[in-house]
Amino acid sequence: MAIVHPWIKRGMGALMALVASGLAGLAIYGAILSVSLALPKSDEHPPLRLYSGPFLLKPDLILAHSHLLERLQRLGYRRAETAQAPGDYQLTDEALTIYLHPQPEAHVGATMVKLTLAQGRVTDVQSPLDGAPLFPIFLEPELLSGVRGASRQVREWIPLAQIPPQVIAAVLTIEDGRFNSHFGIDPVAVGRALWTNLVKGGVVQGGSTITQQLAKNLFYSPQRTMGRKFKEALAALVLETKYTKQEILESYLNEIYLGQAGFVSIYGVGEAAHRYFGKTLGELTVEEIAMIAGLIKGPNSYAPTKHPEQAKQRRDVVLRRLRETGVLSEEVWTRAVNEPVRVTPSEDVLTDAPYFVDAVLREVEEAGVVPLPEGLRIDSTLDPMVQQAASESLEKGLAKLEATHPHLTSGLEPVQGAV
Repeated sequence: MAIVHPWIKRGMGALMALVASGLAGLAIYGAILSVSLALPKSDEHPPLRLYSGPFLLKPDLILAHSHLLERLQRLGYRRAETAQAPGDYQLTDEALTIYLHPQPEAHVGATMVKLTLAQGRVTDVQSPLDGAPLFPIFLEPELLSGVRGASRQVREWIPLAQIPPQVIAAVLTIEDGRFNSHFGIDPVAVGRALWTNLVKGGVVQGGSTITQQLAKNLFYSPQRTMGRKFKEALAALVLETKYTKQEILESYLNEIYLGQAGFVSIYGVGEAAHRYFGKTLGELTVEEIAMIAGLIKGPNSYAPTKHPEQAKQRRDVVLRRLRETGVLSEEVWTRAVNEPVRVTPSEDVLTDAPYFVDAVLREVEEAGVVPLPEGLRIDSTLDPMVQQAASESLEKGLAKLEATHPHLTSGLEPVQGAV
């Protein structure tokens, strides 16, 4: 019979005690996470909806100078042969007839107004029904932007049921193909990433699941450390036990960071569609969906507004994976991959007048206003067309000044003193 030395017994006992204490510590930490970690809800951060001032329709307006037709388009009005319903407008050389939207916040119903024109100038404002003068009468305020919190982060929360299947398929295919079968951590993906990185001699592929990414984005810093990776993995396991796959995916698609629009941080696929393409998710083309899905890997590196070549390369990687997995047919893939990168950045008060937004948010905070569950409406004095013109004029003026006086931007001896 083999004799076990006492020191071996003591060592084994110490090791087992260490393992037991470690497992107990993990269990306690996991229990704490289970209580403390929670996914955000759609109504958790009520939006602050910032509106422009109403636009007065009055005699002596010049259509071109007042940008009236552009204002109508921004408010969703449509040109028609005759203005028969709210949101219609009819334009001839002699008159502009507008069927104004109702303005419940001002207790004004839908109203028809006729602006008599003479060489593009308004000479009279009256009712087209009986010719009675209408004054004062306003074009409704424009929704300038929706902000959640003082950080100017824009999140348009969209329920999972309203997100097109093509968008979901693109994100899952490129980010986490086994999302519906793993338990928060995907050993297969981790192993594949380790092998690929070993072969390539560097970190070229990650193994994080969507649940891990969500945990990292919501609860931990972006620093790449082993401790953070461990916490991230444990948090992913906790989230998978507390929430359904649908709830996790909805949060991910609404919370994922997808780049910058000036001072604005873009979060969520819905806001990305609006900011990059001026569309809703349902209006996106296949190549635009692939572009947004590709942004997740590197929102700033693959930003189509700044790096169109890199953005196209990444977009095409997503399209190829969609073809390989059978999501796209060969015909659709061929057409999409040959499309150039086209973006239509959505400009608004957040990008044109960030300091104005800051001032408004500061006033709201100082006044101690508490948003209602459905959000808070803020009516401002800002005229978006005047602000846009001012911004463009400032940009042109600064560019001309810098071209004429290059030493102002050299950083050596500026007019106001040394840097």
